[in-house]
Amino acid sequence: MNATLKFLGRSGAFASLKEGNSNALLTINGKNLLIDFGVASNFIWREEWKKTYKDIDAVYISHLHADHCFFESLFFSRYFEPKLDKNGNVIKPKLYAHPLVITDIWDSLKPSMGIYRNEVLHLSNFAECHACSAFEFENVVFELIRNSHIVCSFGNKDAYGLKFKINNTKIYWSSDSANINKKAIMDADVVFHDCETLIGFKSKVHSHISDLEKLPEEMKKKMWMMHYSERPLAYEKYGFAGFVDKNQEFHF
Repeated sequence: MNATLKFLGRSGAFASLKEGNSNALLTINGKNLLIDFGVASNFIWREEWKKTYKDIDAVYISHLHADHCFFESLFFSRYFEPKLDKNGNVIKPKLYAHPLVITDIWDSLKPSMGIYRNEVLHLSNFAECHACSAFEFENVVFELIRNSHIVCSFGNKDAYGLKFKINNTKIYWSSDSANINKKAIMDADVVFHDCETLIGFKSKVHSHISDLEKLPEEMKKKMWMMHYSERPLAYEKYGFAGFVDKNQEFHF
């Protein structure tokens, strides 16, 4: 199995196009699965990578924030200029997400996309929807891992990371995670982890580097930091595998 993970960006909610959102393209045997697809990623996908929305076979969405989920352009494009199979049938992009996230996605899109001419539309008009706790793409099984993102008195907002295995390499993708899921890290061979790097400030909705650096060395050496604002000075001292860069590729 031939698989490549390429980062559309490395930063978070306030990312410039130069930094990009910490979303990634996982290509398996020539098929494209996006792991989150935020505002900046839409521009990077078309303007820098010179790809079209028809190149997208599937998207996984971890939670609803604009740096992880920005769908209006993709969905409208594929609706009005659909991708067709050899028999002329419409091929919708597959959408994988936790059931609560699927609901959030349509709640956010319905005001602008729910009505067209005399039609009442739904999310299923734009995508092949899979509300799930696990899914399979190109013979790889992806398990959703619930992580705490935002906690408040009137309701929590979780983000769902991923665990999957490609060619005997076990991978954990945390997504936005205020908690540090040590079991998921220990079970993986390669980890891509949310990392807040602002010194002297903790938002409490992301894992902070001051807490991540306290992890045992055997855990840190397989962890790649993503979703960071600035790479720290002398970042090698922390003992992580590294800090991902925009356009960086990993081959499995």
